[in-house]
Amino acid sequence: MAPARAMVLLMYLLLGLHETVAFVRYKNDLHGGGETRSIRNGRRNGALLAMVEKKESSNKGDSISRRQVIQHLGAALASFGFVYCKKEKAEASLQSFPPRAPLNNRYYALRPGECFADAEGVVSTNPADKLNVNNGLTSKGIAQVEAAAAALEAGMGADAIGAVVWYSTTARAAQTATVLGEKLNIGRDKLVPEYSFLDARGLGAFNGKNLTLSLAEIDAEDQISADYRPPENEDGTTHESLNDLFVRVRQAISITETQYNGEDVIFIADDSDVLSVLQAALTGVDLREHKQFYFENGEIRRLEPNITCATPSRPQLC
Repeated sequence: MAPARAMVLLMYLLLGLHETVAFVRYKNDLHGGGETRSIRNGRRNGALLAMVEKKESSNKGDSISRRQVIQHLGAALASFGFVYCKKEKAEASLQSFPPRAPLNNRYYALRPGECFADAEGVVSTNPADKLNVNNGLTSKGIAQVEAAAAALEAGMGADAIGAVVWYSTTARAAQTATVLGEKLNIGRDKLVPEYSFLDARGLGAFNGKNLTLSLAEIDAEDQISADYRPPENEDGTTHESLNDLFVRVRQAISITETQYNGEDVIFIADDSDVLSVLQAALTGVDLREHKQFYFENGEIRRLEPNITCATPSRPQLC
């Protein structure tokens, strides 16, 4: 028990005992206070005598009883017990990475199938273009998602129908979720749109440029620092670092860990970087090396966290 709580409990108990003692003294004084008489020339004052006799009559039966003492002590102990039994305030917290305890749910990561921007080799990460037709799936992309659904069903069996799908609201991710749900007979109530945490990494001034060349330049900078942000863009495209992505995926998994228990949760993020940063965080790998977990279009993967058994200052893999 914390010292502060022990002090509060003691104060409650002493307060109750003080009230009990005061009550006993009051009753004793009331009962045994003696007659108040005015003697004048050996005679009682008639008016005062009447008042005294009336008071004495009313005091009959007012003597302190054992029941009254027990009642007051009971009230004091009840106050003591109320404080003692009061529960600590629950506090929510963000998920630690790598986790220090088994997760409440099983997690899968799926990158959307090929979209038209991917096929054209153009960077498309401006939030204003989330619903643009260029972000929709190509026929090849749809086939990739169908193959991912078949692989997931083969691995999960009948459990696949009960999976919870969290997907980015971009056109390619939303369409991927729809195809996955249809192939696995997942109900619409299990398809949960996520409006920011699973969006593609904002690539700033690289938006609209050659995809292959842009990613090569960004990857080189990422290997130097997880705080590297691409140059800003004036068109509203965000520019995010690996640590920015870490904050987003941490928020997402903290919510699902609170909202669900014992579920199969599938994250459909809008690009590979979001998912590879998530897997690096879950396994305790330096974010600068997240590319070892690169996701191809339409690739689905079970995320297996490395559980640490010790404190953050002294991590130890279980």
